[in-house]
Amino acid sequence: MAAGGFTILDFHDPDDPDIVYAETLTGARYGELPAELTEYRRIFTSTYALSVPISDYRL
Repeated sequence: MAAGGFTILDFHDPDDPDIVYAETLTGARYGELPAELTEYRRIFTSTYALSVPISDYRL
């Protein structure tokens, strides 16, 4: 997948598998494979850890 915005959709109902919605240069894609979800969760966690809390943000 090309780099871009993504959303991880987690569902509590076991009949509804977790998925990732990823925006790409040519459209969008939904991924359900465990390896895909693991990678996107890793990316999210890494990005979140590096982000500045909104309370610390100054214009």
